[in-house]
Amino acid sequence: MKAVVTTGDPQAPTRIDEIDVPVPGPGEVLVRVSAFGVNRGELTRAQRLAPGSRLGWDVLGTIEDDSSAQVQPVLALADGNGWADVVAVHRSRVAVLPDPGESVDLAALPVAGLTALAAIRRAGPIIGKTVLVTGTSGGVGGVLAQLAAAAGADVLEVRNRLSGTELPVVDANSLAVTGREVDVVFDSVGGTVLHAAFELLKPHGALVSTGNTVREPLHLPLDWGHRRPGVSLSYVHLFDELGAAAPVAEDLRWLGARWASGQLDPRVTRVEDRDGLDRTLAALREREFHGKAVIRW
Repeated sequence: MKAVVTTGDPQAPTRIDEIDVPVPGPGEVLVRVSAFGVNRGELTRAQRLAPGSRLGWDVLGTIEDDSSAQVQPVLALADGNGWADVVAVHRSRVAVLPDPGESVDLAALPVAGLTALAAIRRAGPIIGKTVLVTGTSGGVGGVLAQLAAAAGADVLEVRNRLSGTELPVVDANSLAVTGREVDVVFDSVGGTVLHAAFELLKPHGALVSTGNTVREPLHLPLDWGHRRPGVSLSYVHLFDELGAAAPVAEDLRWLGARWASGQLDPRVTRVEDRDGLDRTLAALREREFHGKAVIRW
């Protein structure tokens, strides 16, 4: 079968190789991949891993089952090896879904959606609270803003203009002078945007970071603890959250149902066939598009 592997070449970081079909281990099923999402973390891995390494977390496909004629569409979180014809995934990370038809948008949901859910759980109850979400032109921030609004929060977005939304928008450059205090900040940008967002946080509020896309050191006011007594600061990294009890399949099923009912938009703005993977990775590296990218396999 065919699978994507790394090359070690920054200009062409992946190639398609022939590899053996995986043999499912205890509790695993084989998923035939029809499409997969591309995450910034995979771009980083493609640049750092040794040549010949596998890639891929977000998978949309069908369960391979020789004993049944039934085709079951699934959304899965693979273990860094999902960019292939077939991948073995533990059942605890596979959700059977209604038929998505020709759409491949669901392929962008696993990492972004699961990270967003983990961040909201970390922040605690948000119904009736004012919530600021940064980076909403990206995957995690975009899903977070939608889920927080659906959970009953009053949501403010910090986003690029290319991200379509009906939610209020706060310009990142004017955050510090809006004068509006917030109960919770969800930040995936970092740098000066996080600093400005922190200035709006109420005492005993919560700031949950899910990334640092600007790749800058974190700066907070010198007296941040005195000025914001009781504030909580935390970082959510999805793969640190995935213990044995993590409800991955249940969460994927729930996210898929919200997508199917039109209540959740993964904000996919780029869809390519498999020969466009390196173009997509290059465009992601150069920040040439906003939103999520999906590769039809």
